[in-house]
This record gives sequence, C-alpha cells and structure tokens, in this order.
Amino acid sequence: MTDLSTCLKNLNETSDSIKSLYFRPPGIFTNSIIRKIDIITLLRDADSYENSLYYIDKQGIPERKDGTRGIVDKLNEEFEEVEFQQQQRQQQRSSSVIIVPKQLNEAIPENKVVKNLLNTFNEEIQIQDYEVDKLIETVFQLLDKYPIKGMNDELIKYQERYNQLINQIIENEGIIENQRQQLSTLNIKLNSFNYQNYQNLTDDIDLTKGQNIKDLIAKEEQEIRQLELELDTKTKQSSLFQ
Repeated sequence: MTDLSTCLKNLNETSDSIKSLYFRPPGIFTNSIIRKIDIITLLRDADSYENSLYYIDKQGIPERKDGTRGIVDKLNEEFEEVEFQQQQRQQQRSSSVIIVPKQLNEAIPENKVVKNLLNTFNEEIQIQDYEVDKLIETVFQLLDKYPIKGMNDELIKYQERYNQLINQIIENEGIIENQRQQLSTLNIKLNSFNYQNYQNLTDDIDLTKGQNIKDLIAKEEQEIRQLELELDTKTKQSSLFQ
C-alpha cells in the first residue's frame, strides 16, 4: 500500500510538472510525427509575428497584406525578372539566342522602347517583302538592351553577306539589261538588212569572219539565259535572310 501511494504521488508531481510547461496551441502541423528538421521548419504553424503577414476572412480565404487573396498561381514581376535573368545567363553560356522577356513592365520607359521594337519586328516579318536592313537594325537595338555574347559579330557577318548578294543581283541585272539592249540592236539590223551600219554601231562586239547575225543573236540569247539563271540563284540566296 505504501508503494502504491508513493507511485501515485510521483505521478501527480510529474503531471504537475508537465502542466507547468508551455506548449503551443494545437495546429495541423504541431503534432506531426515527422521529425526531420528540413520538413518541420517549413511545414509548421505560423508564429505570432508571421500571422501579421496575412489573415483569414470569414469565408476561409487567406488574404495577404498587399491585398492578394486566395492561392496565387502567377509569378509577380519581380520573380519573372529574376527568371529571365537566369535564362539569359544560361543561354550566354550555351549558344547565341535572343531571349525576349515574358512580360514587359510598362511602368519603365526603357521597357516601353523594347516593346515598341518587338512590335516593329513582328509587324515587319508579317510582310512578304519586308526590308531586311530594317529588321537587322531592330535586332541591333534589341541587343543593346539585352546583350548576348558573340551575337553582334554573327549578325554583322550575315549583314555583310546579304549586302554582297544584293550587290551581285544589281550587277547581274545591269548586265542583263545591257545584253537586252545589244540584242534589240541586233534585231533591228536583222530586219533592215543593213549589215554595214550594224557593224558601225556595235564596234564593241567582236564579230569574226563568216559569222552571221543569226548566230550572234543566238549567242546573245544564250548569255542572257545564263545571266538570268545566275540572277535567280542570287535572289534565292538573299531570300534566306527573309
């Protein structure tokens, strides 16, 4: 009997000692059996100073101090900017690719300029015969805002190649026009049968003995076809920039 009384006394003392300790009010995470620090420090009930960041209304919908209510499933502008910067650094380490930000902050004048440039670029590429020079200049302006290592040099090479093709096309068109004029002169002389006057008007054409006018015309027509073929090839090459 004495032993039982002693045990009960010890139990009561222990119970009183436990009651004197402070325990947080029960919550959905307070009594979790998971003991991993990485989890319980994240999934836990809010402290008093953390409760000041938000509150729950009568409908059970949480609301932040900035007025955002419910579950926020869209990143705000600050997070989007950080994400864009991370993608940009990653692309700079891998390849030369222009990254366009997901959403431009219209409150910043600089971003308004970028948005206008993007609108100009999109409008130009919708046109069948758009101006390549204008597009290249737009890309250069975008690179000034969002520089990418090596992209300027690569774009300059494409621009120089495009200009070379354009100059070759202009040169070939001039040669073809000159050949057409010579062919027209030959046709006139063929119809008038004035071979002597034809020789005086075409001193720059090398006529050998025994070569008649029809053979010369056939030769000129062959040269024109060859030049037109070269012109078509250059035009197709320049279209790769469009």
